[in-house]
Amino acid sequence: MSLNSKSDKPTWFDKNPKRVIFLFLALIILIFLFGIEYVLEQKFNIQSNPKQRYVQIREVLPDTDTIGASDNVNKDFVRVRTDSNGLLLPGKIHDDADITLFFIGSSTIMTVTLDEKERLPYVTGNMLEKKTKNKVNSYNGAYSSSTSFHGLNMLINKVIPYKPDYLIFMYNAVDLIKLRLSPNYYWETNYVTTSAGSIMNALRGVKNRLFPNIYYVLNTNLNINIGGYIRGLFNSLGFDTKIIKKEHLKKTFKDMDFEIAKDKYTKNLESIIAICKIHDIVPVILTEPWNLKEIKKDKNIRDLGLDDFVQYHNTFNTIIENTGRDEGVILVDLFNKINDKRSELFVGKYHFSLDGVKVVSDLITKEIIKHREKNN
Repeated sequence: MSLNSKSDKPTWFDKNPKRVIFLFLALIILIFLFGIEYVLEQKFNIQSNPKQRYVQIREVLPDTDTIGASDNVNKDFVRVRTDSNGLLLPGKIHDDADITLFFIGSSTIMTVTLDEKERLPYVTGNMLEKKTKNKVNSYNGAYSSSTSFHGLNMLINKVIPYKPDYLIFMYNAVDLIKLRLSPNYYWETNYVTTSAGSIMNALRGVKNRLFPNIYYVLNTNLNINIGGYIRGLFNSLGFDTKIIKKEHLKKTFKDMDFEIAKDKYTKNLESIIAICKIHDIVPVILTEPWNLKEIKKDKNIRDLGLDDFVQYHNTFNTIIENTGRDEGVILVDLFNKINDKRSELFVGKYHFSLDGVKVVSDLITKEIIKHREKNN
């Protein structure tokens, strides 16, 4: 009879002490992270979003409720909420609105770094309501780094179903910056996502779904850019997460085919206006103002060709003016009315300050009132 009983045989835990220790530590770390996430959720309530769109458009995801950086000196952060269609709240104020406005554009129109009721679309709608005594709903469908091509997509997939009376839109600098890389508007075709980039995307998904509050605290309060560190780690190991295709890598604005860029940009504006007219929506087109003092401080723009950028930006504004007048739509010439002569109206290069939002809203409101008085 053997002296060793069956119970004396080494178990899996006995055979794999290092794996046991690793699993134990991993479990402790996960419990610790989920505990912190739970505590932070009680304060910030940043929610992950499981929805997936079938149409890929530049938007804040539907049903978002989170916080972001603030350009208001009196606030550390602002609330960022969207409705079920990905439009920034507040939007629909009245069930039976007399006038409906819809805004599209890039971050300058979006004004997401200001409080919900300080953003350009809301302030404009509120101002128009007070001056006309009509019930006004104003929807914010703008999104950072959007081009006029994205605007077309937004118009077709989001704006038209709302049957707005007016579409207010502005595109310029972002179009220029993206057309510099390639003479078309398909941003994704300019880049190649590497295997390291795919890993980054997977990690980003884990962060968004499981630890959004921890990420916010590290990134905002402690200024720890985890994504930047991971990307730097890949780069230090010789792996790029995303690379620009060599055939699209332009060194300066002078290298771009500006004649093609002008043609494509003009056609996008004309297409937006044409689609609006077909659907009985009155287009309101804006020229883009800027704080030229801040533009000149931007090292990237200086390296790419400051003089060319200024010239091309002015040309795009001229195209906006000519297109607006030729098409007989409402034109609000912000570039010539505020521009860099009033730097207090800006935060940085393009974004409007609180005073800037009020001034721009007033200019838009006046033009809409003129249009209504003329056509009623």
